[in-house]
Amino acid sequence: MRKVFDILINDKPYTVYSIEGKEHSLGINNGCPANWWLHYEEDTSSIKFLNEMDENPNLIPYIDRGVHRICWEINYKQTNRIKYKWDEADIRDSGVCNLKANGRDVYKFHTSDLMYAMARVQTLVGEIISHPYNLLEPEKDDGRKIFFCGLPAFVHRGYEVGEIKIEPDYSSISKELWWKRYDFFNSNHEEKSFEEFEDELDQEEYEADYELFQENTKEYYDNDMINWGDALNDGKIWWFRK
Repeated sequence: MRKVFDILINDKPYTVYSIEGKEHSLGINNGCPANWWLHYEEDTSSIKFLNEMDENPNLIPYIDRGVHRICWEINYKQTNRIKYKWDEADIRDSGVCNLKANGRDVYKFHTSDLMYAMARVQTLVGEIISHPYNLLEPEKDDGRKIFFCGLPAFVHRGYEVGEIKIEPDYSSISKELWWKRYDFFNSNHEEKSFEEFEDELDQEEYEADYELFQENTKEYYDNDMINWGDALNDGKIWWFRK
């Protein structure tokens, strides 16, 4: 028995399994995998195909037709807020859109524009499904090997849904060199190569180099972790490091 995927039925998650050597006529007659079975922990006494599942009455024949494999739930809310500053009231609009897939929060973004939110959701669904990073089940990609700014690293779930953190991989490069290169790639040194930039750093005492880092790089260096944010904002990430 092998798990194929989960689906949502009446807002509850259930698992579809592939069972080698156990086939049902529903799949054969409809040109679908005949060894896919839904583990449905409800009363199955009235189901037509009961005779096909005499070994386990909680397994019912499953075909992937007329079914939402991913059930999406979109919630968009506009609000107004007031803030007092220097004895004056400042009223501002805001909005947040939350996306759920099979009952699970997978992504959110902020915008006060309803039309933009509607348009963005249409493209987001496709982006989330096809993205190399598993936004639907991010725990499965926790610790995945990547290249970040051309440097070896691991990806982890971020603090919010749809966000990621980057952990440097020091197995093939020293911590000091990793962060020098990262800081170089994120600083304004377009007219210099990294080698030229590195020559200007104090090679004998790394603490001098550390003082040249940008402020946010110092914090990341101390924590050995970069709070990157939106997983879809991945122009600096190559996802397929082996």
